[in-house]
Amino acid sequence: CRPRWRHDHHCTNNQIGPVRGGRSDIAPVREALTGTLRGAERYRIIEEKICYYTVSADERFVSEPLGKSGWLLSACSGHGFKLGPLMGLGVADALTGKRAAEDVSRWAAGLGGV
Repeated sequence: CRPRWRHDHHCTNNQIGPVRGGRSDIAPVREALTGTLRGAERYRIIEEKICYYTVSADERFVSEPLGKSGWLLSACSGHGFKLGPLMGLGVADALTGKRAAEDVSRWAAGLGGV
């Protein structure tokens, strides 16, 4: 399993170990930036690295209460960045008593709940 530019949940650091990008991996990114990022052609690539995301074993969000007012939220493969505000609303609902903590945890993991 080798990481690609497309999002791939199944490539985790535990499965494949350290992987370095290659020049052929950079070409599509450089092409996409041309015309979008002013002066992109002037930038010089010094080093390539693969960016691993955190992924839980079942590839779901982890959202669990910790004590009376603390919560654990996972980032999970970059989706945490995109869906962070939505997850925050779910946790706020649990903290204010609008939803049960168990329902929010199941909802965040995609296992039902409202």
